[in-house]
Formats: sequence, structure tokens, C-alpha cells
Amino acid sequence: MLRLVAFPEPFFGLMIVLEGIYYGMGRTRCAFFAEAGSMWGIRILFTFLCVSVWKLDLRAVWYCMIADNACKAMLFAVPARKYVLGRQQ
Repeated sequence: MLRLVAFPEPFFGLMIVLEGIYYGMGRTRCAFFAEAGSMWGIRILFTFLCVSVWKLDLRAVWYCMIADNACKAMLFAVPARKYVLGRQQ
């Protein structure tokens, strides 16, 4: 399990840094919706489906966590990239 959890750590680090950037810019609403939507839409919903409906094991729950971290990193990175590139032009 530790090898499995080590894979999403860069995504988690990127997500934490970008979330802090959004809070620093005062865009807390954007950060809140990305965080809440990903948490409820991916982590909780798919964990429930994996455990209760599909009867999968703990590994599937960790995959849901990995997908949630990767999704949040992308949800934060795409608008941040547009903001940074827009400021340079």
C-alpha cells in the first residue's frame, strides 16, 4: 500500500501549493468549489460505489483517493496556468 500511496504525492503537493495560491489571490470560492466538487464527486461517491456496490477491496479505495488528488491538481492547475500566461502577455 505504501508504494501505491507514494505515486500521487506529487499531485498532492501540487494541489496544496496551488490551493494556497488561490487563497492568497482571494479566489477562495474557486478553491472551495474545486475542493468540494472533487471530494464529493470523486473520493466519496466512488469510494461508496467501490465498497458498497461493487464489493471491491481497500486497494480500490486508495485508487479513489489517487484519482481525487490528481483531479484536484488539474482543477487548480488549468486556471492557474491561464492566469499566469495571461499576465505575461
